[in-house]
Formats: sequence, structure tokens, C-alpha cells
Amino acid sequence: MYEKLDAPENVWAIRLSGDLDRADIDAIYADLDGLLKSQRSIGAVVDFEGFNDASRDAVAADIRHELGLLGNLMQFRRLAVLTDKTWLGYIFERLDPIVPTLDIRIFPFGSAPEAIDWAADI
Repeated sequence: MYEKLDAPENVWAIRLSGDLDRADIDAIYADLDGLLKSQRSIGAVVDFEGFNDASRDAVAADIRHELGLLGNLMQFRRLAVLTDKTWLGYIFERLDPIVPTLDIRIFPFGSAPEAIDWAADI
């Protein structure tokens, strides 16, 4: 499941927990779509504390939605990822040089307020 976190209007902040299914992924991107339509630039925060797994349908839907966002890539200015998983942090850190307009930073669990403040400073 996912939970929307309190954040300024220019920040999309969510916490992923448990197991995600396709309905969760579709809801996440519907929420993000609204923000992309209302904001010129956004920061994003994804907190993986409590995340367990995602179904095959969820992963397929996520890939489809991610590819659909390529036209909006320039709107994303900062991405904060909260994780204690080395492999997940590594994946996001590798994206940083690939997307020159996006600054990515890894935060430890429990630091969502700091991550949100950082993401909002765009």
C-alpha cells in the first residue's frame, strides 16, 4: 500500500509499505499526475520504510507509468529516497548523472521531515 505524506504543494511525498499491487501503482501515478498538472517544478520524496514487495502486475504498471513520465522529466528537480537498503540506494544514485536536471539524495528511515524540506527547496 502507499500513503501520501504531508508536504508543501510543490512536493509529491509518499510512503510505500507492505506489498504493492497494480491498483496501488495506478493510484500513486494518478496522484502524481495531478501534481504535475498544477506545478511547474516539483520535488519528490519516496519513503520505502516498511516496503516488502510488489506483484508482477504492479511492476509492469510501474514501468508503463515511468515511461509515460519521460515527457515530464524536466519538472522533477529533487528526489529524496528514504531507504536502508544498499542496493536500492545504489540504483537511485546511478540515476543522478543520467538525469542532469534531477538532484537525488538518499536519506535514512525516520528522516521524512528533513527529506521533504530538502525536496521542497527547488
